[in-house]
Amino acid sequence: MHLAVSFFSFILNNPPEPAHDISILHFTDLVRCLYLKQPPCSRERKQMALSYGANELSEAGVKFIVNKPSSSHGCILDMEFENGTLKIPHIEVHDGTEIWLRNVVALEQCYYPYKHYISDYVRFIGQLIRTKKDVDVLIKAGIIDYMIGGGNDQSSVAKLFSDVRMNMVVTSTSVDFLQICDDMNAYYNNPWNNKMATLRRDYFNTPWTTVASIAGIVLLILTVIQTVCSLLQI
Repeated sequence: MHLAVSFFSFILNNPPEPAHDISILHFTDLVRCLYLKQPPCSRERKQMALSYGANELSEAGVKFIVNKPSSSHGCILDMEFENGTLKIPHIEVHDGTEIWLRNVVALEQCYYPYKHYISDYVRFIGQLIRTKKDVDVLIKAGIIDYMIGGGNDQSSVAKLFSDVRMNMVVTSTSVDFLQICDDMNAYYNNPWNNKMATLRRDYFNTPWTTVASIAGIVLLILTVIQTVCSLLQI
């Protein structure tokens, strides 16, 4: 087990060894086990539904940052959404990524039809990055590093996750992903969040526009005060 974990650690960011009481079927099952939270969270018989991509969410004010691995675990499923910030573990997307994703997803479809946690991850990322702009948002946030075929076409990243999750049979979803999707949909649909994001993007995106916007607000306030004072003197 120690030798096997050491071999796979170069693609799994030095994961901890699985507990001794866990039964491992073969190497693909070992890779899946190394990616899982221990113990895995509960599931519900619901479909995952993230209504907006990363670019739309970013324009609504959602921030994307890398969720740093803890000293004991670096699971790719360690995601959390709080106060408008989505934390996602870093992932490297290269020519071999689709291979191990397809193998693990196929394993779950056959042997873990009610505990397909890696499939949940693929579906979530697939719904989060639907276009090149969505991929750009996660690349700029440092969440995704891509090295596919030596090219620079970010759309290939979105296509990868779209292809892997095609024809996937789903019976349930991790409650963690369901909660994150519900919270992010609610955040986007909140008019206040959209207005504040537009204000920051259009009027406070650079130091100069910030100074100009503040000066304009101060001038408007002074004009109102002067008008009120003039009316009071009449």
